[in-house]
Amino acid sequence: MRKIACMAAALVVLTWFSSDCSASEQPKRTPVVKTPHAIWKRNGDDVYNTNIGNIGIGTAQPTEKLNVVGNVKISGLNHGVIFPDGTIQATAATASVGVPSGFSIIGETTQSPPGYSFLGTIPVGTDFWFDAGSQLQVGRGYVSGATIRNLTYLLGGLQGSTILNLVTVVKKISQATVSYDDGIAQPMPTSRNNLTAEGVGGKIYAIGGSTTAVGSATDAVEAFDPVTNHWTTKAHLPTARFALASAVLDGKIYVIGGHNGVSGIDAVEIYDPLSDSWTSTTPLPTPRWSLAAASVNGKIYAISGTVVSGAQDGRVEEYNPATHVWLTKAPIPTPRRGLRAIVVNNRIFAIGGYSESGGVLGIVEEYNPSTDTWKSRPPMPTARQFPAVGLLGNSICVSAGSLGAGDSAVIELYEPLFEYFLHKKN
Repeated sequence: MRKIACMAAALVVLTWFSSDCSASEQPKRTPVVKTPHAIWKRNGDDVYNTNIGNIGIGTAQPTEKLNVVGNVKISGLNHGVIFPDGTIQATAATASVGVPSGFSIIGETTQSPPGYSFLGTIPVGTDFWFDAGSQLQVGRGYVSGATIRNLTYLLGGLQGSTILNLVTVVKKISQATVSYDDGIAQPMPTSRNNLTAEGVGGKIYAIGGSTTAVGSATDAVEAFDPVTNHWTTKAHLPTARFALASAVLDGKIYVIGGHNGVSGIDAVEIYDPLSDSWTSTTPLPTPRWSLAAASVNGKIYAISGTVVSGAQDGRVEEYNPATHVWLTKAPIPTPRRGLRAIVVNNRIFAIGGYSESGGVLGIVEEYNPSTDTWKSRPPMPTARQFPAVGLLGNSICVSAGSLGAGDSAVIELYEPLFEYFLHKKN
């Protein structure tokens, strides 16, 4: 349960203002206004305000507003968040002091814990796919995607039989539109397709893949810094492979499964960007390639893919980095290869892919790790396998991909729908 004060909020908006002058007094005098000033420091996803500084005097409206996605840490005795009604929340309700009567918490089910009453459901999102209003200049398949700083980077891919090193940057403009640029980012040093990519620490890491159209595994690892627009060669992937998957956990990249050009493999290798080094961990119980992977709540999930027999397998396996053990979880309803996985609100969305029975798929299925259950979501308008996916704001962006016959240039946005269950303290 996450504890909230009075009403659930997905975004905290902090405002600084002066209450020394009333609104009625202000028209009678010339306000003295100083420019608001604050010093902000970032540490990972956390933002720290180290000096509130000057605030406006004699103003009726807030002089500064900050939208924060991440954690806000407030220091100083009795300092807190001032709400519009003048109340101050100086400390979060905790298990030791309890939630005050009349306050509410968010749960994942309608079942209220002891001492609470169910208030109702708050829906957030549209559960709708949008044509993003823009198509890539050329279609490409077997492409990978990664997001940093609210930009999704499309890396490499295959255009017909041509191996690409192209890097395309996609930016969300509105709820239903994006723009893209093929020339703003330097191309990858190594042309490849069927690679994996992740964004960590403000950089994009392109890992593995194939340097030919028929499957020639590479161990190349290259990092792109969007600030300098420069690629740097990194420590080689210990096990060269393509059709691999990856997920980020605690700032490290877990590279999972894939194909080495001879057969599917079970290797799981961990890259630490800080030390530019690799370590190995417990292999996948089921060797496979063209799978998907994601991390939620400190665990990593390997999802579906093609097994050694050549069949699409629906199994889902969960890795615990504390114990180095893989556990079998509820299988995906639609086994497939060439799918992508992305996490929104601690849910894993498995998107697209290919199955022998259904061909190229637009199917979207949502996995809830906390309940180990799957449910269907609206399908992509454009069925495809091996697309690039990224998270832009609260929308999943799906770009390009293989159509089976030809490659897609389509970009589509999906805004998931979530239900928040409110429980009020009696």
